[in-house]
Amino acid sequence: MNAIPLFVSVFSIILILSSIHALSSCSLPRPRHVRIDHHDMDTHPDIVVVDTPIFSWSIDDEKYPCNGTSLRGIRQTAYRLTVVKKMSFYAPTQRLSVIYDSGRVISAVSINVLYNGPPLTSDTRYMYSIQYWSSTGAVSQSATGQFRTALFNPKNELTASWIGSRQINMNELRREFYIPQGVLSATVFMSGMGYGILHVNGVNVDSSRRFDPGWTTYTQRVLYVSYDITQFLTGPSTNCIGVQLGLGFYTNEQWGGGVPAPPPEVFGPPPRLLLQVNIVLSDHTTMNISTDTTWLGREGPHRKDSVYMGTFYDTRADRYNWSTAGFTDPYSLWLNASIIESPLTSSTGQLTYQSMDPIRISPYALHIATSASRTGYKAMPPGVIGGNVMDGGVFNATPLAAQQVPTYDVSQNIAGYCTLTITGRKGMTVSTRHAELLNEPGVDGIKYQGLNSANYQIITASDDFIIRGNPHEVLAPLFTYHGFRYISVYANYINIESVVCEAIHSETTLIGNFTSSSLVLNQIQHNILWSQLSNIMSIVTDCSQRQERRGWLGDAALSVDAALFNFDLYGIYVNSLRNIADVQHEDESIPDTAPNSVGGYVADPSWAHAYPEIIWRIYQHYNDTAVVK
Repeated sequence: MNAIPLFVSVFSIILILSSIHALSSCSLPRPRHVRIDHHDMDTHPDIVVVDTPIFSWSIDDEKYPCNGTSLRGIRQTAYRLTVVKKMSFYAPTQRLSVIYDSGRVISAVSINVLYNGPPLTSDTRYMYSIQYWSSTGAVSQSATGQFRTALFNPKNELTASWIGSRQINMNELRREFYIPQGVLSATVFMSGMGYGILHVNGVNVDSSRRFDPGWTTYTQRVLYVSYDITQFLTGPSTNCIGVQLGLGFYTNEQWGGGVPAPPPEVFGPPPRLLLQVNIVLSDHTTMNISTDTTWLGREGPHRKDSVYMGTFYDTRADRYNWSTAGFTDPYSLWLNASIIESPLTSSTGQLTYQSMDPIRISPYALHIATSASRTGYKAMPPGVIGGNVMDGGVFNATPLAAQQVPTYDVSQNIAGYCTLTITGRKGMTVSTRHAELLNEPGVDGIKYQGLNSANYQIITASDDFIIRGNPHEVLAPLFTYHGFRYISVYANYINIESVVCEAIHSETTLIGNFTSSSLVLNQIQHNILWSQLSNIMSIVTDCSQRQERRGWLGDAALSVDAALFNFDLYGIYVNSLRNIADVQHEDESIPDTAPNSVGGYVADPSWAHAYPEIIWRIYQHYNDTAVVK
């Protein structure tokens, strides 16, 4: 239908959409678990659409909300989908347009319903409403929510340039700017090579996110992320944006096994940043802030970061207000950034939105959607060793006795890092080392065990800090993670107050689990869940501890079916398919790894069959024919 302009409050539009049909005296409950492009609205409040959206929902099978009558056996016979265009998610009164109203569609389908309205526009906010009719003739209440769109053509829509420095390790950048009036909406589109953390007016806008953007074949495809920062900006006033950069896999450390590295001028270091802020002002005019040579940068407190070797962090160089307006720093060298080469050197290279869920630290990384989330039952089966996957993934490490170096036990292997709380004097050093095993009790009268890191081979898996000397100082690495169970803390004359370790993995939801009368089977299932979580880091990795952590396709092919029974990993595996396509040769051959950083070309069939295998399993688990096409 044609767009209908309205000028009403957001509350009014909800009432309008909820009243499209008169509700019966005992209406059905609203649709549950609404998903847009396979993102669950219950756990993802900021969904970004990259193309024509796909909607899914489920029908509550419990009770009528008004009288408690059972809903078992109720079937959907029709639905209605409405989409409204908005200027802002936050303005109480604004101009709205109903751009699509499906009307009553006679259909029992509630999975993968394709939006069939006018094309959506880039960087735009929308609201939806979903109703269904049941086999009893009753109509449901409306499920309402919102989503926004990515940049549909970044090449033409971005005015930003890649910036950085070849003179210093410029891993902390900032830009102040004046906003002349109130803000209706503000959206950041950003890619930091290898990783970027966004701060606005002194606040980390999403402090649980890590390792953005995900690992790809950077010369062929670079991912960007997006944030709605409307509530972080003020006008009329001066505002500030800051970004911390880490190298991640954007280093020569990822290359090995005969795979040649790209030329050094297009492959890090140095780190580099691409960022644009699109702002809609209260009078509906627009402005944007883009990365250019007016940005200022310096080497921040993290002097070195490596996925394999760990972090070197000098907390004395922290500037707590560095991303606020009016900040001055007489102790650091802030230089104007330089325009620097784009990592996209391929003639078919693309900048694309990171549509998969981000990597997060626990307890924000895992959602629970099994029966335990309803019944409240979260206890592990008796006798199972390790941490309960339903407890949030945060471990209070316990000190081990009779160790020459203070050593702590997490209780099981995890992929993540530890946050230390310590008290010491300014300039003192704290170093950590990680391992999955302990040595056997010593020989020749030495009674301590110590870490056994032989299986880490040539990497150190260490984090080193120079401390500020504040009481109860908190130390944590920014741009690395380790696969470990034990951590030793080297801290001479420093009081170690606590060691708390957080699991890190791509955000996901536990959708399947089981227990049995067999302790062996229960322990195996427990180990499978944690092993899968430890090896989803925007790609499916082969291990989490040594100098690998790569996208070996044999591992992905063997584990995809089991993983999709346990976790909602649609985005991860679609990204894996794109990574394979990025490194596929013209003769259609593919390598052993994707991104291809080690291994052979052409892959052994047991590795290469990951391509059709992952496609087939996604179709089986999600009924998604678009992936097959």
